[in-house]
Amino acid sequence: MPRQLNRRPPTKKVAQKILIGCEGSKTEPIYFESIRNDLKLPTLKIIVLHHQSKTDPRSIIERLIEERRQMKDNQEWAKDDHAWAVFDGD
Repeated sequence: MPRQLNRRPPTKKVAQKILIGCEGSKTEPIYFESIRNDLKLPTLKIIVLHHQSKTDPRSIIERLIEERRQMKDNQEWAKDDHAWAVFDGD
């Protein structure tokens, strides 16, 4: 009978979150996740907000503020967490 191998659940907890509001929805999550991997930060959680219909700076910042408020209300926001708004300069 083959031996069954069971993997233990991950033991590292998320230490810090970065909430990022940006214009794009395809390359930005890959870009920020690659930075996290290259810097070897496994306990950092990066949350990229995908834009809905509006991608102007004001709409992105308003959505970022609203998402952060909801996370605070749900007690998912810690004092060490950050919120960033990232815009393409082109």
